[in-house]
Amino acid sequence: MAWVTLIFEFAGVLIVGTLSFTHPGLFAHPSVWSWFGAGYLLVPLVLPVLGMIWLHRTRDGRARLAGTEAVR
Repeated sequence: MAWVTLIFEFAGVLIVGTLSFTHPGLFAHPSVWSWFGAGYLLVPLVLPVLGMIWLHRTRDGRARLAGTEAVR
């Protein structure tokens, strides 16, 4: 579920960010995802990337932990 949420967030930032540059008329008012989150110091763009990196790095640790619990 975490992967799906992070991918959805990242895709939303990329799609809305791109559209806000190519079709600015679609966005009468800036949103969190407009201009790739530039109004929010790019946090909407960076946060899902950091989350995916964290999930990827902790995946191996959970697999090892699950393997040691099964042995006990």
